[in-house]
Amino acid sequence: MNFDEYYFSVFKKIGANLCFKRQDCAQDSFRYARAKSEKFFVEIKSIELLDGVRLDFGEYSGDFSEVFRTMRFHALHFGYCTAGGYNGVFDRSVDFNIAANDIWSCSMEVEAGTLGKIQCKTTSLSVDLKNCKNELGRFLRNIDFEKLHDRMLCAPLVVQADMRSKMLFNKMHERQNVDILRLSVLESLIFLDNLSKRAELGDIGEKRDGYLKALGVYLQENCEQELKLKSLSERFGVSVSKLTKDFGNHYKTSIYQFIKNSRMKRAQELFKEGKSITQVANEVGYINISAFSKNFKQYLAEQNTLALPLGGGIKKLSLINALAFCNRLFVLIDINHHRTFALTSINSSTFMRKPRFCESKIPKNLRGKFFN
Repeated sequence: MNFDEYYFSVFKKIGANLCFKRQDCAQDSFRYARAKSEKFFVEIKSIELLDGVRLDFGEYSGDFSEVFRTMRFHALHFGYCTAGGYNGVFDRSVDFNIAANDIWSCSMEVEAGTLGKIQCKTTSLSVDLKNCKNELGRFLRNIDFEKLHDRMLCAPLVVQADMRSKMLFNKMHERQNVDILRLSVLESLIFLDNLSKRAELGDIGEKRDGYLKALGVYLQENCEQELKLKSLSERFGVSVSKLTKDFGNHYKTSIYQFIKNSRMKRAQELFKEGKSITQVANEVGYINISAFSKNFKQYLAEQNTLALPLGGGIKKLSLINALAFCNRLFVLIDINHHRTFALTSINSSTFMRKPRFCESKIPKNLRGKFFN
């Protein structure tokens, strides 16, 4: 089975209209393949540059949820997403999500499909392992393509392209001289072999951490803004699902909670400067003062401290000592430049021991009024 027969069988199975044509009669000329159904459209321009090695320029749009590749083909698939992206799945359970500027590699022996509507453009290579070895082996003697394929069979690879890999794929375009394309293909296969070895050693994970660290710094510096997941994914060149999954694995929290905590940390610093709660709330991105007050008190409780925004800034008391001292805890909040008191009820029945500090250490304006 060659690549044309393979793709023909995949799309014909779901009733798509297919069209194949060759640019001219030369063996190394471009071929055009088009598949269209009521739900999706595919256009691929391809050329076989070496025996069993095919270069594709593909454009995909529509709903591919019914297209699940079930025919197994002993081949290696490797490419670069130039625009758009998609959410996919391998073996009906392993996430395989690709965004613009991502490089991927996988085995075509694994069942694969996409989820929902997609819109993307790719430059990709397909290597038929049964037919490539004789010719390809003469050029790349140090690459074991069967072993390379087995690595991708066990763990499909998706990484963000660096400058070098972008330049490598940018040299591949359909107006390029065929001999130059052939050299670019050989260079890209050497790159893939080195990339897969680095992934096996864990070096790729370090680079991923680098993008996540940059994302964390960006969120902290811009936490007052209304940040959207879509805009963040576009800024850092990954899909939304990949972004949220990687972020959660690295920071052990969600992006929303990370932004919220960053706002609260900044609020603490602003309170130390003697600013009112209205000023602080506005500077950390809150319009609703009550929502800010609620989140700030919750944050302080999680930090195991009690903060009192008084005229001299913030004074902190141990939450355990505060609970041991009183049955009800009152947090002083300054709203709209007027001193008002918001009650936070805390059951302190388990803290019945005598307080460790004397009355003189209680702020004067709270003595005898709210503590008994």
